Amino acid sequence: MDNKGFFRMHDGLNKLRDEILGVKGSEYPTGHGDRLSNFKVVGQLLSPLEGEGQARIDGEWVEATVQLELEPEVVAAIYTLKHVLSLCTFIREQRSDKEGHEPFSSRIADIQNYCDLLFSIVSEQGRVKPLEKIEEPWVCELCDVAGPHTHGQPILRLLPDDPDGL
Repeated sequence: MDNKGFFRMHDGLNKLRDEILGVKGSEYPTGHGDRLSNFKVVGQLLSPLEGEGQARIDGEWVEATVQLELEPEVVAAIYTLKHVLSLCTFIREQRSDKEGHEPFSSRIADIQNYCDLLFSIVSEQGRVKPLEKIEEPWVCELCDVAGPHTHGQPILRLLPDDPDGL
């Protein structure tokens, strides 16, 4: 696959990702406009699980009251891993889209979306540096034209400071 073919595929997957986020995102309650509320609610629903057991404190196992607390990022990571497992099964069993299973492209798009949601959770917590919006100068990878233009969603790459690329 050449570079232009790769970026056409990349553009198609990003369009599919956006469609999935729109459809699947509308299926879940958003809790006062919080797009990440589902992960928070699931963590809260499971967090009251507690009981007597052993806990490792300062390197030693001791009897203690143990409480399971699932943070939203843990919930999101579990959901992501569920999709990665599905992808691995698809590959291991040499399935194809023709077999009535979820299309391979949807599996990939789901994983990418969950990674975005996971990044959003950790970013909201202030644990990672927020990503900056790409500002000009940039070039569309599909047609090598700089700046905004009309053929679908452009795939962007930053132009080097040095015009010779050195």
